[in-house]
Amino acid sequence: MIHFAFHRPPLRNLSVEKILNTAFSVQNYVESFPHIFSENSGALVATASNAKGEVKGMCAIDSEFWSEPTFLRGACIGSVAVAPEHQGQGLGRELLKWVLDQLSSAQLHDFIYLFSQPRSFYTDLGFVAAGNEGLYTFRPTNRRITLPAGIHLAKPREVSGLDEAARKQLWCALERGRKYGESHASWGKFEGLCTVSGLLVSWLEGSDGRMLAGAFVGKGIDFQGVMHTCFAESEAMAELFFNIFLQNYRELSKELLIAPGLWLNSIESFLVYSQSQVLCLVHGLQTPTERCVEWLATGKVYPRSLFSS
Repeated sequence: MIHFAFHRPPLRNLSVEKILNTAFSVQNYVESFPHIFSENSGALVATASNAKGEVKGMCAIDSEFWSEPTFLRGACIGSVAVAPEHQGQGLGRELLKWVLDQLSSAQLHDFIYLFSQPRSFYTDLGFVAAGNEGLYTFRPTNRRITLPAGIHLAKPREVSGLDEAARKQLWCALERGRKYGESHASWGKFEGLCTVSGLLVSWLEGSDGRMLAGAFVGKGIDFQGVMHTCFAESEAMAELFFNIFLQNYRELSKELLIAPGLWLNSIESFLVYSQSQVLCLVHGLQTPTERCVEWLATGKVYPRSLFSS
């Protein structure tokens, strides 16, 4: 007899941690994603337990929202894992079907998405591939960039080492400088993310202390050596940031993960296309799946943010 249930983080359960560590071949999976599993998280953790109360399968469900092209709320499913002795028996599929039924009944989300290659495990449950995102390497260049007077490049530093004032300033810059369509998250979730070790951030700072453009580099066990979650107040400022960062810290970042259309018009001249990967799989709830696929494929809605990893 399998029992399904939702839990609020923090979820201090040794069997959950063992399942996650085994499934993803790491030692401290939960610690690597505090924005999902910490007490500040707004996520839910769904579990499948046996009659003895032992957790044998789980997944996390988080929420993101977009203000354009219309107000949308998406449920992001991640960290799907099943205990080794129960793999291949349909437990993961049963758990996800239960989660989908619960989310559909609650009518709080417009669609559900998750990051995976298309396979029957997900497509049989109604998920559809929704466009691609690009992974680019940086084109070598000897061009020297000089920063305008009053602007300087902040040395890359770990987000976990920022003081509270700097974190709030970074949060405001993210909210102010994200491109049209990118997702938003809560301050509490951002605070949890700021404890991730190995996550670096760098930015251009004006004479008034404003963060004008920036990006994150590396992320614990995920995206190591990849720049992602770019923000800027204008395309010109984005181009300036990338050029000056690469001029000074090329060894930190080998690749850039970027959404369809996100800053590409201004920075594609120094990018070399590497590969495309499925942006995500999507399944409509209140919004038809076809509409969600269209928005995702054109970059109008872009869920691959720092906050939904």
